[in-house]
Amino acid sequence: MAVACFEKAAMLDASDVVPLVKLSCSMRLLLGKETDSTERLKMLLRMVSLAKDAVARCPDSGDTWYNLGTSLLVYFSAKAQSDLILESLAAFEKASSCRILLGKAEFHYNYGTANILYGNYQEAIDMWLRASALEPDWDKPKEKLVEMVKYLTFISDLVTGKDRTFRRRVKQLAESVPRKNLSSILVDPASPRTAYKIVSVKTLSVGQNAGLMAHGKIYATTYQTPDPSRLIFLIDSTGEAIPVIIYHMGIEFSVGGSVSIPDPFVRLVRLVHNHTDICFRYIRVDEPWRMFHNLIRVPRKQCASTVVLTTPVSNASH
Repeated sequence: MAVACFEKAAMLDASDVVPLVKLSCSMRLLLGKETDSTERLKMLLRMVSLAKDAVARCPDSGDTWYNLGTSLLVYFSAKAQSDLILESLAAFEKASSCRILLGKAEFHYNYGTANILYGNYQEAIDMWLRASALEPDWDKPKEKLVEMVKYLTFISDLVTGKDRTFRRRVKQLAESVPRKNLSSILVDPASPRTAYKIVSVKTLSVGQNAGLMAHGKIYATTYQTPDPSRLIFLIDSTGEAIPVIIYHMGIEFSVGGSVSIPDPFVRLVRLVHNHTDICFRYIRVDEPWRMFHNLIRVPRKQCASTVVLTTPVSNASH
């Protein structure tokens, strides 16, 4: 009923963006009740289309940009592209020119969620601290902050060798990394004449490492992450280790199994919180179907959609 009313209002006055924003918000709320994947995708596309239409009609409205940023954030669940998060962050940046939104905790909470999905952990911490300061009785930002710092500290401790069990197993796993019969992972089907080169993860540069392959054994894996990703620790044949954060992964990778990542995209985490310095590099994977597990390519049909939870968008903040 509400959707029909907003649609009618949008048709009656093309200059009024409020019905478009509310329609887009309604699509987002209805997504949680829709179980059919085809219908969900249609709703996601319409949600984003309405949000973009609202921005086009009123580009000076903080609400329209905020709604677009949040819509793109949710759309990330269906289309595995980190570019969508960049678009979302750009929309949140536009929305931040609205003073009313800057005074709302939910805006900073959702902005922080967009940042963590792109790996901007320091920015996410800053946003959640602001949300908590604006609404001290709201526990969600505090809980997310504690969860994320604990998670990042755990990763940092492991890759820096503070974990004794990890140090003991490094040599054993490094020696068991597959070194023979690797043609199935080194030749790109799209370019059969081009072969990937396996390198030590220590030599990978921050950014895209085109033509290279990160290859090793899985030391550990966890689903207890502060965002909708999966974390594994890769140890290569030289004994070097690197965390791998994977989005849209619907299958479990077995500990002790091998994993191979073509064209690895490396990011650097460097942040300070409560006098604690956290610094490490990790590989980010947005397309797990390009990876290999035990020398077999991960089937695309076994990959999952990421689920992004946001708080409702405020109304009439411009």
